[in-house]
Amino acid sequence: MTLSHNQFALNALQWIDVSVEWEYTKPAFLTKQPRVLREVKDSGFGAVMLEVLPAQTLQPYRRVIDDSGLRVAPGYV
Repeated sequence: MTLSHNQFALNALQWIDVSVEWEYTKPAFLTKQPRVLREVKDSGFGAVMLEVLPAQTLQPYRRVIDDSGLRVAPGYV
């Protein structure tokens, strides 16, 4: 079986600044999430790991994913 990059999702942690604190679970990160997802998409990835943040509900998460043009997947590489 041949695998393609479309079969993999990325964990976006590489785009998160952890130098000060773990911001991923903070409500303030929600303003950065669209930029992070856009950068993931611009880097050539088509999917990210499915992860609704603790400060988020499912409907806003779906909107930000839809707006990014990415897909979600249950796991990542």
